[in-house]
Amino acid sequence: QVVCFVDVISMAGSSCSAALSDQPSIITMKDRSLLVDGAPYEIRGISYSPLLSYAERMQSPPDVFHKGYSQRWQHDLPLLAALGVNTLRLYNWNPQLHVDDISFLDACASVGLRVLLPISNYFLDNPGHVKSIVYRVATHPAVLMWAVSNEPAGTSASDSADSVAAFRKAARLTQEVREAERMTGTWHPITVPLTCDMTALTPLEASGALIDVDGFNCYWAADKTFPHDFFPWHDSISSRPILLTEFGIDAFDNNAGVADEATQAQHLSTQWTSLISPAGSQGSSIGGFVFEWMDEPWKAALATTLGAACKPNRGGVFAGWGPNALPDQCANEAFFGVAELLPGDQTRLKPSYNALQKLWASTSRQCVVSIGADGGDASGSQELPLATTAGASAVLVLAVLVVIGTVWLKLRRVGPRDDDPAPLRSATEQNDDSCISPRETEQDVEEAAPPRRKKGSVELVSTKSQQKHRQKR
Repeated sequence: QVVCFVDVISMAGSSCSAALSDQPSIITMKDRSLLVDGAPYEIRGISYSPLLSYAERMQSPPDVFHKGYSQRWQHDLPLLAALGVNTLRLYNWNPQLHVDDISFLDACASVGLRVLLPISNYFLDNPGHVKSIVYRVATHPAVLMWAVSNEPAGTSASDSADSVAAFRKAARLTQEVREAERMTGTWHPITVPLTCDMTALTPLEASGALIDVDGFNCYWAADKTFPHDFFPWHDSISSRPILLTEFGIDAFDNNAGVADEATQAQHLSTQWTSLISPAGSQGSSIGGFVFEWMDEPWKAALATTLGAACKPNRGGVFAGWGPNALPDQCANEAFFGVAELLPGDQTRLKPSYNALQKLWASTSRQCVVSIGADGGDASGSQELPLATTAGASAVLVLAVLVVIGTVWLKLRRVGPRDDDPAPLRSATEQNDDSCISPRETEQDVEEAAPPRRKKGSVELVSTKSQQKHRQKR
């Protein structure tokens, strides 16, 4: 058995794209397109909520986007840039932690990453703190868009009294964001991520929500939306673009009781190409966010709050909910990541990472990581390129430029401030090719058409249930 892991040499030395300008970009919308400095911007995104450590893998992580946890995200950001990601979706942003610390945004800008910044569900009942978030970060070049709440109505019927009340709360938050941006002289699009329920758009709009992009968390079959006319239906009732604020598949075959990372890789590749990307959606979408960067075993305990237990119900870290449109009709909450944290806090990249990299990463990007096998010391292992490797002198120059760029960003930052049980490897160790070099020939994976899940004559909706049960979401 070979266990592959990645240890980033250094954040600077592993820089994989040009730093963003130290000045905020001009973000605009035209027709169904998102424009950054006048150029169309396709969101190739990933949900980023990293574990604190392997030892703490059963704990829901807090806001880690400050200096106190910089070792974690300084390790991850170069890998995300090398993947070809251009935007991260966060779920936690505590304004009290960021009064004097926006180091995470600086680090994102230094490797060319933008952020969908959250106004989390906590603020639905605490709207008074929203403006302080906007005042502090609206002028930062890494901020692309606001995600106001996440599935505020949960799985309640979109026209129910509970949903209407939740939408009104979300609407107030959008108004707070827009007013604060008016005061800072900035503008960024607002989205309110919903479950994959088109009927929720009408009551959300009626609540007075100020939305520029229609966000949906959808967990579909590889090449079929639900309903089948999802995009045409949307385009007939809204002039705004769609953003798939979550899409994905777990890497565990619940029927067989083993990891199936090849299916995860194929599923994500097919979904992006045929459904999620602007081209795949026939121009309806501006892209999407793969759910998610890293396996989160702590979520397994919440699986039965998201839907009925899978059959068979394996329990523990293998717990899942269903039925749904995934190939095994089971969403195993602990295994949605394209990466896995191993003992010793080593990062293992799954085949899905390589599959997405082939679709997303520019050949002009450069990133060097250290790949080790079978528990070896990454610091002494061979350096392999994830895209195109530059010479040592180029890496040194990049390191210096990134450090200078980060310091420059900090000096130039402006804007008003408001003072007011078993390791996961047990599910994945059966794969002996889970760390594939992009230089190798792509393995052909025969795709079986995912069955359409029916109950009686009604096809089941493939959406995750109440994300608000996810604590940090």
